[in-house]
Amino acid sequence: MAVFNGAFFCVVRPKGDLRHTMFRNQHVIGKMVVGDCTAKMNDPQKEINNNYCKRLNTFIVGAGQRIRTMCGSKIGTVTSPDTFNTIDCKLQQGSVYPNCVYLTGSAVTRRITVTCVNGYPVHYVG
Repeated sequence: MAVFNGAFFCVVRPKGDLRHTMFRNQHVIGKMVVGDCTAKMNDPQKEINNNYCKRLNTFIVGAGQRIRTMCGSKIGTVTSPDTFNTIDCKLQQGSVYPNCVYLTGSAVTRRITVTCVNGYPVHYVG
């Protein structure tokens, strides 16, 4: 909210904005190696493990702008024409929140599928 000449103004964000921020936090990462899974999954800024240990998460490495542009003006499920470097982090059996321990990640180069809303990726499908 902003005040201008005594009047209040609210900035209205696109509906997908908060979901896009969560998508970025949970799936897009600048740099990562397969041994980083436990640290990245438990990073409080990523908001992945809140009140439970997430069983599986995929990080898309070093490709933030490429992911954003693949949505363009599309709405719904979109599969990338190009491949991305990803790391899959899988929960170690027996781990219980708040002690979420992850196995060494699996590095995979693959096409990705996301759900797009208002031109932004908001959900990682696979």
